[in-house]
Amino acid sequence: MLNDTRPLVRSITCWALSRYSHWLVERARADAHANAAGAHANGATGGGAQLDAVLQALLSHVMDRNRKVQEAACSALATVEEAAGAELTPRIKVCEGVWGVCVCGWLHTCDVCVGMDVS
Repeated sequence: MLNDTRPLVRSITCWALSRYSHWLVERARADAHANAAGAHANGATGGGAQLDAVLQALLSHVMDRNRKVQEAACSALATVEEAAGAELTPRIKVCEGVWGVCVCGWLHTCDVCVGMDVS
């Protein structure tokens, strides 16, 4: 639904994904704990992969062509990042790279930011 042609659907999808952030983080932690304990076969699989997929989906929409979708994606990312805490540490490089690109893009398109010295 994040690839829907209607911005409202993309925006609501970002919001909906953020509502599952605590559940996603719990699953990722359970998965990491199971892997560390060597008990990968106990059914706690895929939590980290699901968190990665949601992060990637939201990160890909912070530079959406629609400002409302950008706002929804940023808000959803903030919610996921707040819930994830230390669980985000191994994923920080991906987030950092996308945020860097976004800031550059926003500075070049924002009327207030054009010409601003960011060095």
